[in-house]
Amino acid sequence: MKKLMLLGVAATMLFFACSKDKDKDNGNEPATTVDYNGNTLTAAVKVNYGTVVKGDIPAASNDPAAPMLSIEMAQRTYAAIAGQYIAIPIYIEQGTMAGAYAKFDGADSYFNIDYAKPVNGREGFSAPERRRSDSSIIIKLPADFKDKVINVTVAIYDATGKTSNKYTLPVTVMNTPYSNDAKAFAGKWYPQREKDTFKVWHDNINTYESKMWYTCVAGKPQTTNDSLTPGNYKAKINSQKEEDAWLNLNANGSGTKYNKFTREEVNLGKSTCGALVYDANTAEFKYECTWGYNPKTKKMIFIYDFTSNGHPGWIQIEEQDVYMENGKMYTFDGYYLTEYAKK
Repeated sequence: MKKLMLLGVAATMLFFACSKDKDKDNGNEPATTVDYNGNTLTAAVKVNYGTVVKGDIPAASNDPAAPMLSIEMAQRTYAAIAGQYIAIPIYIEQGTMAGAYAKFDGADSYFNIDYAKPVNGREGFSAPERRRSDSSIIIKLPADFKDKVINVTVAIYDATGKTSNKYTLPVTVMNTPYSNDAKAFAGKWYPQREKDTFKVWHDNINTYESKMWYTCVAGKPQTTNDSLTPGNYKAKINSQKEEDAWLNLNANGSGTKYNKFTREEVNLGKSTCGALVYDANTAEFKYECTWGYNPKTKKMIFIYDFTSNGHPGWIQIEEQDVYMENGKMYTFDGYYLTEYAKK
């Protein structure tokens, strides 16, 4: 079973700093969409600690010590939501990373992104680590961006200025308020059951109980690994029950994920032999998100912003397979198929 706060194994947690006053949208839908070209898009986006430079990205250095991007970058798929972020994780095979370049197709300028800045989301790294989520290239798109696929060419460079190989990456951008395909998913959805990799349906999605062996010492229970001694017994040590859960997807592209759990934990100090006492605590979790749907790939993307939960500048990007069947919505995160219904 999935446990508390599991938002999807396909998710990528990206830590970066941005000005929430500048980046926050006003919540209103744009009057129309704009078909940006490379130059107008370069002027309209915001790239964290990126400086616009005229010309093309520097050519790859003819030096065996130059950094090298992994082919894995070209094998991944990329999607974004208008008004939100393109997130491109960096994977390297050799060398070190001090900064990155990014350029839109058709633009006469590119971005030089400085990873030396002392903030959360700009941290270089070396090849043995392969990747750091906080070193992703983060590009904030305008809210009036038209549904389309754009190409972003990326490269990295090290502290000595040596440039890596380049990859041109297609990014599918979705604008939910203008998508009839996306609006079919709008509504308040309640999880009904889930199917794991063993293809077994479970009705209680986030409910579980853990047990432990107990023994009695001087009238008080204690946990033990001894299951053979006569008199020892097995009983609950903790449990979790999901009291309420829903996913609200608004037609304007905003959304909310909500969970309410009650957790019980044994209190040995209050318990006596044969009469275990449990402390109960209820917790609620509410996450605001932005969402979009790609009808070609049948994938839904969620962007959770954790600023309101005490983590300024932290986002989580989650992509899941999704489809509708008999009025119900099904999502698959790579491990669990979850069934949702409206009530």
